Amino acid sequence: MNGLETEYNGALKCEIKDGTTPESKAEIRQLGFKTHGLVVYDLAGNIKAKLDGHQLSEEEIREALGKAL
Repeated sequence: MNGLETEYNGALKCEIKDGTTPESKAEIRQLGFKTHGLVVYDLAGNIKAKLDGHQLSEEEIREALGKAL
């Protein structure tokens, strides 16, 4: 994800969270994920895409990003 953040020249901000904290576990459940996931928000904070899982392909990630950019 950090590589994509650099590639998108400031148009993308990545935040990787520790999924083991009680707060993060609650957020994971609230978002409907099993254990891991990727959430893409627009500038207004609206969810534009949610991808469940840990082994996401670059193509899946780029498609999700395209929904917000």
